[in-house]
Amino acid sequence: MPKIPLSLSVVLIAALGACAHSRGPLEWRLQVRTAEEWADLSALTDRAAQVAGVPVRSDVNPIAPRWYALTLECADRSSCKRATMRLAAQPQLFVELRRDEQRPTPLRPSAPTVQ
Repeated sequence: MPKIPLSLSVVLIAALGACAHSRGPLEWRLQVRTAEEWADLSALTDRAAQVAGVPVRSDVNPIAPRWYALTLECADRSSCKRATMRLAAQPQLFVELRRDEQRPTPLRPSAPTVQ
């Protein structure tokens, strides 16, 4: 069996690590209860993203009165935790937050590349 030169091994290991790391943002799903009803979900999503400091999307229509499902898109677990703490620090906006671990966030297919 031929031996792989050390320098090539280092490059291959680094490339594999980069592939494993470039999976995209971590999706952190939350159920939130707001202080008031939001008729405009895009406005709620925009406000949540502003407060959280990370991209946020609304996943579904309201779950119940003043309850909404949101997904934070973070670089890693610790940045999602910090974003959740920033949301929780706004009781005039969010009365309650729960991590939604029962229902996994569906994987979204990558957008096709336009050539």
